[in-house]
Amino acid sequence: MKRQHIPEPQLISLVSGSKPTAPKPSVPTELRQQRVDEFLAARSLAPKSQKAYREDLARFMVWTDTAWSNITPRQVAQFKSHLLRTDLTTGKRVLADASAKRILQTFKNFMGWLARSGYLDRDPTSEISLPKLVEPEANNLSDDQVQAILNAAMESSLP
Repeated sequence: MKRQHIPEPQLISLVSGSKPTAPKPSVPTELRQQRVDEFLAARSLAPKSQKAYREDLARFMVWTDTAWSNITPRQVAQFKSHLLRTDLTTGKRVLADASAKRILQTFKNFMGWLARSGYLDRDPTSEISLPKLVEPEANNLSDDQVQAILNAAMESSLP
């Protein structure tokens, strides 16, 4: 029995006049981002809140490329120090205290969700405290201002 020769395959274009092109390689999805997306999908957040959560968590993902399951309490403490750092040239904080606290709170919420969802064995943020915000000084009315308001109320014809 004689073997038949198998011809080389030919690519046939389905669109006339065009050359066949190789498929474009897909960009690998950041696996950490998938967990962030899942976290946000589990919440009923307004679009602006979702955007703020994404930006807060992105700060951590830019700061380190460690997988969520490998984050240690020490890294969380270092991230907190990073957020609370002072600019050496100006002597001022890089972030406002309220911004640093918000980012850490978002991160703690996310890590707690990962632990509760079974993605982590333990929550590495559980021992990290949030920075205390300085209470603004009260801007009380003077006695004269209070008296002027009372006088205006007494003279008013409104009930």
